[in-house]
Amino acid sequence: MFRKNNEHEQEQLFSPVKELPPGVMRKLENHWSSHFYEHVFTQIDEEKFEVLYHDGYSRPNKPVNELVSLEIIKHLLGLSDQQLEDAYLFDFQVRNALGKETLGDNICPKTFTNFRRRLIEYEEATGLSP
Repeated sequence: MFRKNNEHEQEQLFSPVKELPPGVMRKLENHWSSHFYEHVFTQIDEEKFEVLYHDGYSRPNKPVNELVSLEIIKHLLGLSDQQLEDAYLFDFQVRNALGKETLGDNICPKTFTNFRRRLIEYEEATGLSP
């Protein structure tokens, strides 16, 4: 089931980012992860990927803008899937690039392969990319 991700637009009530000293906050604002969030993550049109998901009753998708961004980050930083999973879980830079202010979300390694498989199957079936 496809569900659009708007979570990143909601400001967190309790966030370690809000506790940062002003000098560190300025560094974060100029960090690659903040620029990635602003110029890449927020520009991903998730609705183009809706065709990859079933309409019926199923668990909602992992946010598409996160999956696409993670694929880009994986290649930018030269990470394996295992390193990407670890970065998603524990690396604040990657979390910041995804508009997340806290740790705690989980991701299954199969999520990456299943998303890639859906993309390939769709492209092979239609000749189009979402």
